[in-house]
Formats: sequence, C-alpha cells, structure tokens
Amino acid sequence: TGKAEEKAIAMGVAIGSGYLYKTTFEKEVYSDLYGERGCLMGAIHGMFLAQYQVLRERGHSPSEAFNETVEEATQSLYPLIGANGMDWMYEACSTTARRGAIDWSPKF
Repeated sequence: TGKAEEKAIAMGVAIGSGYLYKTTFEKEVYSDLYGERGCLMGAIHGMFLAQYQVLRERGHSPSEAFNETVEEATQSLYPLIGANGMDWMYEACSTTARRGAIDWSPKF
C-alpha cells in the first residue's frame, strides 16, 4: 500500500518510543550483535565483574563492592551521562578521574 513507513512510525509513537530512525534489517542485526553482545552487555558485565572481584580481593565487603561498582554506575553516573553527555561527564570529574580516563580508556 506504500504506507509501511507511516505505519511503523505510528506504531513507534503509540508505544512511547522517544526516538525513531530508519534502518535496515542487516544494520539492525550488526548493531544488535555488536552493541548488545559486545559493548552494552559483554563489556559492561566484564568490567563490573572485574572491579567487583578486585574490591573483594582487597577486603571490601560484598555490599561495598556492589555499591562501588553497580550502584555508582547505574544510579549516579549513567543517568548523568544520559542527561548531559559523555563530554560533560568528563569535564565534571576530578583531575584524578580524568587522568584515569586518559590512561585507561585505550585499553578498552
């Protein structure tokens, strides 16, 4: 009928999607495989687990290690990044945190 795009947009708006963009099946497959399996889940899970384990090995309680790892990221940092962007987050950090970002980010 020539109305597929119009219907897709209407469905997205109806379910409350805040952002819609054109894509192809192939692009969606690759972005999901890379994003969800790599960066969004694999990398985040791996970094959380590594940090948690190091803190536990250094004598932190399970609660302290969880709070310093998952809680700080999900309840404090990620909402700020979502609202203001990564550049803002970098500028809002301490000199020590910035230095760590410069030194460590290439390793990831």
